[in-house]
Amino acid sequence: MTVCPKCKKEITYLVAHSTVIETYCFSVQENGDVDWEHEDSSPCDNNDDDFCCPECNEPLFYSQEQAKDFLLNSANLEKVS
Repeated sequence: MTVCPKCKKEITYLVAHSTVIETYCFSVQENGDVDWEHEDSSPCDNNDDDFCCPECNEPLFYSQEQAKDFLLNSANLEKVS
């Protein structure tokens, strides 16, 4: 059983927030209206990911490795018990 260390609720996953670069084609129509046409999404490689509890939304980890270890270690503890 994985328990959030902040809110103490049982969780089975973490919510990851990650920064991305969004690329758009921006144009103006003759009538003055603007168009934003989505072209691409690219992850930023700046290691600013947040891994949060899905119950309280508090950040628990800032690296994928820490988040993975947390979930795996909790699952392994369950198997031993």
